[in-house]
Amino acid sequence: MSERSSIEQGMLRVLKAPPHYEFELDSSATLTEIYRQAMLDTYDVARQAWNEALPMAVSHRDCFVVAGASLFGSSSKMYRVFGYNLKPEPGDTANIHAEELILYQAETLDATTLSLVVVGVPQPDNSITDHDLVLSPCSYRCTPKIIADASVGQFTMTVGVNPRTGATQFIPHSRLITREWQDIPCIEVDSLNNRAEWLEKALPIIDMLMQQLDIAELESFVEEKRRLQVANIARQLAQINHSGTSGYEFLGSPSAFAPTDESSYTPTAVPQRSSYPLILMGLAHRLDKAVDIPGF
Repeated sequence: MSERSSIEQGMLRVLKAPPHYEFELDSSATLTEIYRQAMLDTYDVARQAWNEALPMAVSHRDCFVVAGASLFGSSSKMYRVFGYNLKPEPGDTANIHAEELILYQAETLDATTLSLVVVGVPQPDNSITDHDLVLSPCSYRCTPKIIADASVGQFTMTVGVNPRTGATQFIPHSRLITREWQDIPCIEVDSLNNRAEWLEKALPIIDMLMQQLDIAELESFVEEKRRLQVANIARQLAQINHSGTSGYEFLGSPSAFAPTDESSYTPTAVPQRSSYPLILMGLAHRLDKAVDIPGF
């Protein structure tokens, strides 16, 4: 990893992301229904991203890009998260793309990315869709990262939205890889201020794309993620119960905490053994929620 990449990874850990939203799922909802709703939510995600993340974006040439995503969690929840670009200086300097902040949050939440919505005005150096109506992930940096990300599967839908015109381009994952999506109709509306008009034009395209969805692949992806989560929580329980470790490092995403060597913690950071029952109760609750997933 280059020095610049290391700096950017450190920036991701400390950058303040816009507040994310959590939605409880109906236990009777199927994964197909959950996925379709995520597609229908594209309009709301795009508007929220533009309104809430734009004030945090920084661009030395005023090319502001924000992003939003619908994430499927393991605890019968959907998450809606947002990101923004950060490039205060020209040249080959450390910077953050909006999509990278989305992927980092998906990792932290240990969630599955159903849709990733990129919102920005097309730039002269981004000939990325038919007639350049919308912006989509850059081919040299963000697209490879999206493809390789652990939260992303063949089901993940990337969407480009133009905040000025409301134009919206759905890009299935296989088309993002080949960067060939010109045959998929681009939704053209007067602005991003008329949800009813957007839905009327989006529904036929969403229904067409739903017919191409391999729901078995999505189910397999979610089931494997659940299996890994259950195994990880079981490992944490076993370590706390048998090795006498403090358990502090197990209370969140591994990337969100310092190394597990107890000597690296301040005395106030290490829970006392009397707090073990609370830690065990929290892990047991996470284990119970990890097993209870809609659609299974």
